Amino acid sequence: MAGDLVLPNEQTKKALIKARLFDENRLTSRESEILQLVADGLSTTEIAKQLFISPRTVHYHISNIMNKLNVSSRLKAVIVSRENGLISNF
Repeated sequence: MAGDLVLPNEQTKKALIKARLFDENRLTSRESEILQLVADGLSTTEIAKQLFISPRTVHYHISNIMNKLNVSSRLKAVIVSRENGLISNF
């Protein structure tokens, strides 16, 4: 109806999130790699050792990932990424 507020359903919300993730804020290949390692359960220190980078650099990438995905935790980043096919489930 005219003037009514229309809220997107869950499918629409997911499509909007996925579209936003693939625009100018898409994850870099390094961010995707780090996000997959986070999803695999590795700590910041373990990721740093595996990728031969400093833990501070890992933390920097994780902060960028969370900003791009508009989430406030590593767990939420993994959940959103899995729901949108950005990383593998296992």
